[in-house]
Amino acid sequence: MIKEDRFHGFDYLRVVAMLAVIYVHGCDTNDSVESLSKWLSFPVPCFLLMAAFLAQMSERGSSRNYLESLMRRVRRLIPPFLAWSAIYLIVRKLKATATGESFDWNWAGSLFWGDAAHQLYFVPLLIYSFVLWLLPMQWSRTRPGWTLGLCAVAGLAAIASENVINSSLPPNRYFIAKSLVWFPIGILAALIVFRFEQIRRVALGPAFAGVIALSLMGFRNVYVLSIGLFVIGCCWTTPAPKWVQRLSALSFGIYLGHVLIIETMQFGLARIGLSLQSAAVTLGVIGGAAALSVLLALTLDHFSKTKWLVR
Repeated sequence: MIKEDRFHGFDYLRVVAMLAVIYVHGCDTNDSVESLSKWLSFPVPCFLLMAAFLAQMSERGSSRNYLESLMRRVRRLIPPFLAWSAIYLIVRKLKATATGESFDWNWAGSLFWGDAAHQLYFVPLLIYSFVLWLLPMQWSRTRPGWTLGLCAVAGLAAIASENVINSSLPPNRYFIAKSLVWFPIGILAALIVFRFEQIRRVALGPAFAGVIALSLMGFRNVYVLSIGLFVIGCCWTTPAPKWVQRLSALSFGIYLGHVLIIETMQFGLARIGLSLQSAAVTLGVIGGAAALSVLLALTLDHFSKTKWLVR
């Protein structure tokens, strides 16, 4: 039985992906700084790949039924999602009042798609993915070949239908079609590693060299970068330093809260007369938001009554 805690590279990958997310969400006020974000399309795909991979590993060696497994995950995801959604809506209402701007929100969109803040969509998407895929994960206990084939077909279908799905959805739902492919790929990878663990020992070097080479050549395809980094994380067997493990454990909370820090900094700096179009100010917001987001997560994690907001 392969234990989840043996995938030490995921600690590094969570931290790298989290820093990339903060950069992407804080860089859009300066064109030069934002131009670098074209290399940072991998965070959400990697988060979904890791979630699916570890969930499949857990389900493969578990005897829990569908509802038990689903509720175990939903109970962890829904409370912080609802709490952070309420925080974002309150802060944006206060901001709108202070600036005289209109404040529009849709309760259904906020509740079911994370519209209270643009990064929150990841949580409902993750819940829906568990609802859809937990049963095939459990079928793999006795019929792994059937689950593997289903994942392969679903992944190819998601790629082929992305444009069709996008055209049928509102413009602010573009992330749905882009994200459907990653969960079945993560499950597929877990089934392969579970059956052939030895491939991890030989895949690290080629995956690392491939990602570096393709990046140097300017090839930034989201599939290549995301899957390459995921394979590196999956194959890395050396435990991460304690501080990396701590940040990895808090990555969910940092993800949920970082946009609040970014928007607060941008609002405050603009009010005191600094130009958000300046590259120096934009980079300052990114660096400051990263540091303050980590500090906020560490603070919330320190107290038993607020720990649930970040884990």
